[in-house]
Amino acid sequence: MSSNLHTFERKGGIQSQSDTSIMIISGAFQRRLAILYVLVRHVSVLANQHERGSRACSHGLDTVLLSVMSWVWTNEICCLHCSDHPMLKYRMLAEDDNMIAVNVAVGPRIMLQSGAWFDFLDPESSEFKIEDIAAGLSNTCRYAGQCSAFFSVAEHSLLVSEVANDHEYAALMHDAAEAFVGDITRPLKQLLPDFKQIEARVEKAIFDRFGVERPIPKEVKAADLRVLAAEQAQIMPRETSLWAFSDGVEPAPITVRCLTPTEANEAFLARYYSLASQAPAMAHSRVA
Repeated sequence: MSSNLHTFERKGGIQSQSDTSIMIISGAFQRRLAILYVLVRHVSVLANQHERGSRACSHGLDTVLLSVMSWVWTNEICCLHCSDHPMLKYRMLAEDDNMIAVNVAVGPRIMLQSGAWFDFLDPESSEFKIEDIAAGLSNTCRYAGQCSAFFSVAEHSLLVSEVANDHEYAALMHDAAEAFVGDITRPLKQLLPDFKQIEARVEKAIFDRFGVERPIPKEVKAADLRVLAAEQAQIMPRETSLWAFSDGVEPAPITVRCLTPTEANEAFLARYYSLASQAPAMAHSRVA
C-alpha cells in the first residue's frame, strides 16, 4: 500500500477520511460498489463540463464510460489507473483481494495548510476550513507585492469589514477566494477570462459554505473602493491613487498597519468568530 494511505482496522465496510479524498474499502461487494460510485461521480462531473463544450472533457468522459462498462461486465479489474488525462485523475490500488484504495481528483489540486486537498475543478467537494482561508489571505501580499511594505489580503479584508457598516461579515469574506487562487492584479485578470471563471466558481463554493451574501452587496463594493483608495495613498506611489479623485471616491478613514502574516491571521480569525457568534445563521462553517 502506498505510504500516503492510512489503513483502517475495521473490515467488511467502507470508511472515508474527512481530510483527504482517499477511501479505504474492504470486502468484495463493498469494494465494487465503491468503485462504481467513484466512476459514476466522475461521469457526472465530466458530463457537466462536456455540456460547456470542452473537447478535453469529452475524451475524459469516454475514458470513464469505457472503464465503467469494462468493470461491470468482468471480474478481472483489480487495479485501474486513469491519470493520463489532466482533468480526470484517480487511481485504485489493490493491496490484496480484500483491500483497495481510491484516490479521487476531478482536476488540478493544491494541498492546504490543514492537510486537505483543494480541487480547482471541484471546489464544492473540497474540505477547506476557515483556517485555510485565513492562512492563504494572511500570507498573500496585495498589489503583486509592489507596495512599500508587506500588506496582506487578510488585513485588507479586515479594513473593508470595519468600513462596510451592516455588512461586516460579507466584507470580511469578500476576497476569500484569493486564499486559494491568489491576488491577481486587476489589469492582468482582464487578459485571463478562464481564470475569472475559475475564481468565480471558487468564490461561490466559499460563499455557499460560509453563508456569505451573494451577490456581494453594493455597500461592500463601495467600501472596498474607499479602502483601496486609502491603501494606495499610504503604501503605493502617489500617482497610484489619483483615480479616486477623478472618480469621486472618498478614501476611507483607515490606517494601514502592515501586519505580519501571523498577526493578520490571528486578527482575521478573531474577527470571523466574533461576527459568526453574532449572526450564526449566516456566518457558519460546514464541511461539504
